[in-house]
Amino acid sequence: MTDTAQKTPGPADTPANRAIVEQTHFSKAGIWLPQYAVLHFNAGVTVIADKVFEDCVFEGPGVMLALEDNSFDGCNFGVAEIPSSLLWRPVGPKVVGAVPFRNCRFVRCRFAMIGFSGHEPFMDAVAGIQSRGSQ
Repeated sequence: MTDTAQKTPGPADTPANRAIVEQTHFSKAGIWLPQYAVLHFNAGVTVIADKVFEDCVFEGPGVMLALEDNSFDGCNFGVAEIPSSLLWRPVGPKVVGAVPFRNCRFVRCRFAMIGFSGHEPFMDAVAGIQSRGSQ
């Protein structure tokens, strides 16, 4: 069986969906992470890259995979008594099922029902954020 997912657009690759995939700046948008990931996948895009998100709300359930060169400025990572509860550490050489982001900027965004995975410096930074408690 040949993997053609990266080469052949999916059935939901419509002009309206393609416009969302090609958009590079989002402001005050609600983004349902599973749908956003599927729109990219159907367009043949396997890594979400080179985008700016300002004052957006990302909703899960889902796991974001932070690849290189992402920045998170003034973001609320969600409610967790222990911030490390938000982290999904890979147990193998690859992370499967997470939504990969590269070279994206997140400014004052809020994440609801989202877990995070990524390289060790990123994981350490998330683990060290100020807890917002179990509000």
